Amino acid sequence: MSILQQLRTLGANRPLSHNEARSITERQAIRLRKLLDVEDDYIFPATAIDDLPHINVTLDHAPSANGQAMQESGITGWSPQDRSWHIFINPDHHVHRQRFSLLHEYKHVIDYPIYETAYPATGRFTHEERREAICDYFAACVLMPKVLVRRAWTGFSQDPKELAGLFDVSPAAMRYRLTDLGLLERQRCQTAFFRTTPTTARQADLISP
Repeated sequence: MSILQQLRTLGANRPLSHNEARSITERQAIRLRKLLDVEDDYIFPATAIDDLPHINVTLDHAPSANGQAMQESGITGWSPQDRSWHIFINPDHHVHRQRFSLLHEYKHVIDYPIYETAYPATGRFTHEERREAICDYFAACVLMPKVLVRRAWTGFSQDPKELAGLFDVSPAAMRYRLTDLGLLERQRCQTAFFRTTPTTARQADLISP
C-alpha cells in the first residue's frame, strides 16, 4: 500500500466535526513523518513529497489560459495523461511559504476522495474555508510536530524566532503553532489561517485516479 493510500485510510468519508477533522489530520501528519523515517527531524525534508509516486511538484506558475502568473500560493490538479498529481508552487513567494504551501497542497491530494463530504459548512465557516483551514493545519502538524515543538520549547528556546529557524518555518507560522499548542497566549487580532493568500485545488482538473 502506498504512502498516499495509507494516509487516506486514516480519513473518514462522512461529515466531520472541527475536533474530529483536526484529530484525523494530526494523525496523518504523524504517520507521514513516520513512513518517511523523519519523525525526529526538526526540519521536514519537503523534497520527500516530490519523491513520492505519482506526485509531481513544480516550483513554477501553473499553466494559465490567459497567460497571467498565478496569484495563489499553490495549485493542485490530477493529470490523466501521466496519472499523476501535479502540484505547482508559486516561485515568487518566500521559501517558508513555499514549504508550507507544498504540504497544504498535499493534504488536498490526500483528501480528494472525501473533500465533498468531510467538511460541510457550519454556522461560522463555509465548506471551502473549512477545507483550506484543515490543509493549513496539516502543513503545520507536518512542519512543526507537537512533540518536537514542545521538546524544543523546554530544551532549546522559547523565542518564536529561534524556534522558527530550528524548524525552517516563518516566525508567523511558529507563533501561530505555539499559540495553538497553548504555549503562547492568544493574540486578540490573530487570524484563523497561516497565510493571507489561499492555495487552490483546481477542482475542474481533479479527475478521480
